[in-house]
Amino acid sequence: MKLFLSWSGSLSHQISIELREWFRIVLPTIEPFVSTEDIRKGGHWSTILANKISQSDRGIVCVTKSNFEKPWLQYETGALQQSHQEPIVYTLLVDAIRPEHLHGNPLSLFQHTRFDREDFRKLVGSLNNDLSVGARSVADLDDVFGQYWPRLEQRRNELLRSKSYTQNVIYLPELARETPIIAGQNFEDIVFKGPAIIALLDFARFTECGFRAPTIESMIWERDPKIPIVGAIGLSRCSFTRCEFEGIGFTGTPEVLEMLRKIELAIEVMRQSVHELRKDGKASPTIMIIAQCAVHKSPEPNWFELKRQCL
Repeated sequence: MKLFLSWSGSLSHQISIELREWFRIVLPTIEPFVSTEDIRKGGHWSTILANKISQSDRGIVCVTKSNFEKPWLQYETGALQQSHQEPIVYTLLVDAIRPEHLHGNPLSLFQHTRFDREDFRKLVGSLNNDLSVGARSVADLDDVFGQYWPRLEQRRNELLRSKSYTQNVIYLPELARETPIIAGQNFEDIVFKGPAIIALLDFARFTECGFRAPTIESMIWERDPKIPIVGAIGLSRCSFTRCEFEGIGFTGTPEVLEMLRKIELAIEVMRQSVHELRKDGKASPTIMIIAQCAVHKSPEPNWFELKRQCL
């Protein structure tokens, strides 16, 4: 049996990888497929993916609160089912998402599986019953499932606690209710909204981020480093990729704020680069300019890097 594992977003992706390894042990005659793991380097991605979808016997779609409206996830789900008359797609509700959240969504047409021991056991049983080769007896499956479910459950809980936020809108004051300091988190494709002040305590990385303000300077709150910070949201060891900041100011040590000002320089360098390319008639839609800036409270080399990649 060929099993296609569909995902969108960081959490969904990590869960699909865990399922890929788990099914190889629990039902070893199943051939699980995850696009990032099973398409070799140099392969024609879109062609291989389309072939894998059409050749799959079953599919598990890893659904989360942040990805259920993503067109790509809905496309893969529909493509998996369209060539089969009997139901072959299992929508797995990975986090706190519930069936009522999917009302009016194309995914609402499917019978969902909760990611708990009882309901997930039913999904595994269905797959086992449909195997033409290598199906386990009920007693054997119960034993193997009982042995390996705790490991999968633990890994899922770890991923849920890791809070790798993706593809969402976050109101920073609400996020700060959980803790006054946000530490060790990864954020992708997030729009952060204020009003709020972020205190950069030690390290933060901003990659391809946008700051919705007239200038970076208008977002910087100077302060006397000898006076303790009160009322700001602390930020430590976090990374931001393709994020937007709206109605948010930043404070910190003079060294940190100086590094933020270099983002303004990066933006200006990019504008000039694009202007020069257009003037020379060399610009095209395939030109991608990426700005990266890391902020640290102590001096380090290569804090700022500007890359221009022409594809």
